[in-house]
Parts: sequence; C-alpha cells; structure tokens
Amino acid sequence: MKETTKKTIFTIIRVILGVVFVLSGFVKSVDPKGVGYKVAEYFNIVGFKEPSWINLSLIAGGCLAIFEFVLGVHLLLGIRRRFTSYVTLLLCVAFLAISILTAIFHPIPDCGCFGDFYKLSQTETVLKNILLSAFSVFLVLKPRLSVSFVAVGWHWFVSLYSWVYITLLMLGSMYYLPPMDFRPYKISANLRESVFPSDEKKLEKDNFIPLDLYLSDSLKNDMTAEILFDKGKTMLVVCPLLREADIAATEQINTIADWCYDNNIKIYCLTSSSIEETQEWSKMNDIQYPILFGDLSTLRTIIRSNPGLVLLSDGVIVNKWSCHNLPRVDSRKFKPSQLFADPANKYARLLMIVSWYIFPMLLIIFLSHSITALRKHIYKPKKSLDVKL
Repeated sequence: MKETTKKTIFTIIRVILGVVFVLSGFVKSVDPKGVGYKVAEYFNIVGFKEPSWINLSLIAGGCLAIFEFVLGVHLLLGIRRRFTSYVTLLLCVAFLAISILTAIFHPIPDCGCFGDFYKLSQTETVLKNILLSAFSVFLVLKPRLSVSFVAVGWHWFVSLYSWVYITLLMLGSMYYLPPMDFRPYKISANLRESVFPSDEKKLEKDNFIPLDLYLSDSLKNDMTAEILFDKGKTMLVVCPLLREADIAATEQINTIADWCYDNNIKIYCLTSSSIEETQEWSKMNDIQYPILFGDLSTLRTIIRSNPGLVLLSDGVIVNKWSCHNLPRVDSRKFKPSQLFADPANKYARLLMIVSWYIFPMLLIIFLSHSITALRKHIYKPKKSLDVKL
C-alpha cells in the first residue's frame, strides 16, 4: 500500500474519532446539569454516595464534557498526535469496560454518551465503544502517519482556545438554560398531544410513546389533564426540590404570580418534595398559588433550573426561564408579548454559538500555516556559491 493511501486512511480514522468526541463533548456541555444527573445514576449503580457539601456528579460530568470536546479537537486537527492517540485509546477502553459491566450487571436504558441529543441502547453503546476502541488501536500503532492540520508551534493556542470556549459555554448553560434543548419538553412542544395523543392511527404507524407526565394535588387527584387542556395561558413554577430552590428567585416569582393573577393567567408550582416540606416552604416564602406534585426525574427534565418557569398556551410550551433570568413583569418597559419566545431565535443562537468557535479556529489554522511558511522563507539557508579562482 502506498504511503499516501496509508496517510489518508489513518487521517480519516482520526477525523471520525474526532467528530464523535467533539459532538459528545459539545452536547454534554450545553446541558451540564443533565450530564450530572446521568453521572449520579452511575454513582448509584456502584453504590457511591456523594458528599452533601459538594455536587460531585455535576463537577465530574462537566469535566468529562470539557475533556471529550478538547480531545476531539486534538483528534480532528492532528494536535500532539502520539500523546492524543494513547489518551484516546485509554478513554475508549474505559468506556468499553463500563458499558460491558453495566450491560451485564445493571442494564440502563441510555448510556448518556450524547446526552439527550441521541439516545443509544445498551447493545448500541457496547458496539459503538468496540468500534471506537478498534479505531484507537490503529492510531496508537502509527500515530504520526495521519496528517496534522495545524502547525506545531500553534498547538498550544488551539488547545487553550478550545478549553476556554467549551468551559464558558458550559458555565453559561449551567447558569441560564441549555441554549439547545433536545428534550421532549422544549419550547414549541405540544404537551397535550404528547401526553394525551388523539390520533391512534399515527400512534400505531410511528410507534409513538406518550410522555409519562403525571401531576397531582395533595389529595392525590390527577391534575394533568386539567392543566394541559386549559385553553388559556398557564404558568408553571417548576421546583424539583424545594430545599434546593433559589430563595431570591422565589421572591421574584411571587411578584410574577401577582401579575399572573391580574392578567387571568393560572399559575401552579410543581415539585417532588413531600407535603410536609411543601407546607413549610409555603409559609416561609408566602406562597399563594397552588402546589402540585410530580416525579423528580420528570421535573428535572422539564427545565434545568430550580426554580424555573414554564409558560403554556393551550398545552404548548411557549417559553421557559431560568431562575437567573426571570421576566421583569414589574418593569415599566415590560410587554406581555415578551413572554412568547421567537422560534427563529433558537437557530440564530445556535449559529452564533458555533460561529464563535469555527471562525476563530479557521483563522488560527490559516495564520499558523501562513506565519510558519513566512518564517521558513525568511530563515531559509542560502546556498553557498562555489567560486572558481
């Protein structure tokens, strides 16, 4: 086999691995709390109890997301090829071992490899990890046979920019809400049709599985249909765990609740806490709106904030807010139309987020090759002239 053909094959293998890790790290970084919940699930499987003073699962999930993204960039661009190939092999083998052990002793419905973007079954996860491990072995055998797309002197800068970019993206997603929502409770989702589907033929054809959303009052009465079939607007204050709810946000939500009552908008609080905790929390925070109860995992899936706001209109989610960017209904500049999210904004936001990485990176690659070529030209050794006497 020709050397050029070998280089092409090894480069393609490296790029495939790079794409997988960049995608995996990116989708985890836009939903770090979701990754933290998945890591906590793995902790429970092995019987590890997290300390109460630190959210270890969230930290571990965030570090994994950042590491995967940066490793993927190294693979894509051919940065520190030998070192990167060994790290990739170790990581893939570790993932393979974990997936095999969980498949044998404690099967889980989704490994969390790609967050909520794409869910893999236990078998698909094992096969994926076997394939990635095989690709990694090829890279370890001939790490420098693949082509590097960045000049060696600029490797550190590419790594640094990748670390900074993905860390800031993850922190922003954690403080506010995920800029890209792949969950069934995203903005524009029709919960009425998702929970109580009306088209039976469509169900049979598409193998559609209704959402498992159940909300009840303190007397165990099912309130799900009443909320989703309401023809007006309904504001949901989602507090998965009341003891962890942001107190400052709770005070601001009381102002929003008063505004909702003045504008004929129903408002409910959704929580998984006990009735005793609910009664104590209501007294402490002067809560005047009704409180309903739901499953902890479901409430955390609805919104990645505690508390968070979800606005429904005819059973459709029209907007969501984190506790850090609640609508300022008490402001003179506030208009009711601001409560509705613009569907076009999510595409503009996605384009902006991706552009902040791709365009600077293309510029870095261009500069790395241009400056390196210029230096070679300037410092090119002059040929000695043989002078005959």
